[in-house]
Amino acid sequence: MDTTPALPPPGPAWAGALMGTSITASMAGVHLGTPTGGVVTALAGTVLLVLATGGRSWLTTDLPAWSMVTMGILALGSAADTALGFAGIHRVTWVAGTLASVIVYVPQAVALVRGTLPRTFPATLPLVTPMVAATNAAQLGHPLPGVLCFAASLAAGVPAFVLVYLASGRRPASPAVATTWIPLGIVGQSSAAALLLSGGTALADAGRVYATVMLCLGVPAAAWALRTHWGTLLRTSPAVSVATYGPAWWSATFPVGTCSLGTHQLAVSTGAGWLDAVSATLLAVLVLHVTLATAGLLAALGQRYVTRTGEWSLQRRS
Repeated sequence: MDTTPALPPPGPAWAGALMGTSITASMAGVHLGTPTGGVVTALAGTVLLVLATGGRSWLTTDLPAWSMVTMGILALGSAADTALGFAGIHRVTWVAGTLASVIVYVPQAVALVRGTLPRTFPATLPLVTPMVAATNAAQLGHPLPGVLCFAASLAAGVPAFVLVYLASGRRPASPAVATTWIPLGIVGQSSAAALLLSGGTALADAGRVYATVMLCLGVPAAAWALRTHWGTLLRTSPAVSVATYGPAWWSATFPVGTCSLGTHQLAVSTGAGWLDAVSATLLAVLVLHVTLATAGLLAALGQRYVTRTGEWSLQRRS
């Protein structure tokens, strides 16, 4: 009897793929040129269309899943603007995404205050979502809602991540090991938001200091994620990795992309060219993680199809 778990249907559970491809589009446009960014933006749009075919899977009430949808739409709108010049789409996705970020944020923030928030990295995603809205607000020239979203996300997100790091949630089970990258999301996204919101104001120096400190704090977090995520992958046979593949593999994409974005914005603000080299290196890591998640998905789909039809099977080993 086949014990391989079924993959979720298209829908919110897979919104990490939308997030990952959208941030890749933005950063590819920065480092590889607008045409490349435009192509990847089109791919991200295709991902959204595929997710939209999920039917009843969209009836979920899972807040982390809806926060991923929200961040994915915000990231896609930003990419459509920067890579393709679709500013109107960006404004629409920002308004819708900001409202949605508040909806997913409030109940999770209440759970944090009451002490009932699960000590897992995915549970923190609704608390990070307003930070993505803050960056988009800054890009569109709306500082007030950007500052409010920034403050709300930082106030709840940082304590939530500390609680997870102090709990067993910092060592997720193998299928979800890529979620250890999630804390890098608030590191990179808040750095970019701080720099964009403070740029050209009396607080520009404060924004640069904040981004520098935050990105430095991200180094040990990245080292932990790298050790935990890649260490597990290297110790696990390909057959088991494919058999246990799930949407959580995409958790290693968007956070790396936000760090690439934050480092790039710091390079622009300070004029330090070496920071842009770091940003480009992070883009390479992002592309690697997107490629890994995509290859894993294709292999998992193939494995489950041939197992069901009886033509071929990857044997699951313990």
